Amino acid sequence: MLALEYTSMALNENGSFYPKETLYTRVAEDSNTAALRALEDRLASSEWALYRIRRVFRPARTGSCKQRHGDSCRSPWPGCIDPDTGKRTPPCAQWHGPACREPQPACRDSSRKGQASRSVKVVITGTRAQVTRLMRRRAEEAGEHVEEDFQHPLGHVRSQTLSRGARFPAVEEFHVVAPSGVIEKQRKNFEEVWRETCRQLLLPA
Repeated sequence: MLALEYTSMALNENGSFYPKETLYTRVAEDSNTAALRALEDRLASSEWALYRIRRVFRPARTGSCKQRHGDSCRSPWPGCIDPDTGKRTPPCAQWHGPACREPQPACRDSSRKGQASRSVKVVITGTRAQVTRLMRRRAEEAGEHVEEDFQHPLGHVRSQTLSRGARFPAVEEFHVVAPSGVIEKQRKNFEEVWRETCRQLLLPA
């Protein structure tokens, strides 16, 4: 579990075992040096990888959106379709505008983070030293700052390409060094969502 938490927090700083502290901290507080030493031995002997992480954060749905549309904003709520004609009703056109299945401004709160989509890609694998050197060289060529992140007591090394802002939608992209074994993952439409959100934010995709 200690190794899983370490890798999880490399990809997501909020991926600790407990909401407000790490499992590592609790084990250290219990003076379980054998478990901590086993973790360090495992990290020392593991294959490592450089991961490219991209995330798209949508704005949260508003209360009125959930009340009118139910579980899915992109699906017509019962009052949108006339059961006799199969056509949209006047209240639907008034509330949703030209497109019933597209979220309208009143459906989203740009000050609150909503659903997130994530892409995880493996750039290269090797020893910890090899992968770290590659990340530093890639960051230097891209003009990015390499930082030590200590959300986990043992720390992680990462470089930030795009940092998310305080308003949503937002995007984030970074490279991080962590033990290999994380399965590459992204939804089929992620690239489309990524490009569209970057375009909306006037960022390079």
